[in-house]
Amino acid sequence: WDQTRPAVVFVTHNVEEAAYIAQRIVVMSPNPGRVASETLIDAPLPRPEAFRTSATFRQAAETVSQDLAAAMGSARL
Repeated sequence: WDQTRPAVVFVTHNVEEAAYIAQRIVVMSPNPGRVASETLIDAPLPRPEAFRTSATFRQAAETVSQDLAAAMGSARL
């Protein structure tokens, strides 16, 4: 990975998993699927297990959770 730097798209419904693994998290709105928000995580890869208790991790997870709730709420209007 360090040598070739491929682009990888990983789809998950687990906010904490996304915050731990991703450099960029895109929240999609339902029907039709559109980009609702994008969150960048500025932390080096690979991340140690201790990253899961860091302020950066918690802030990213909270931001993405709020963005997801907003995207789902706007879809129901």
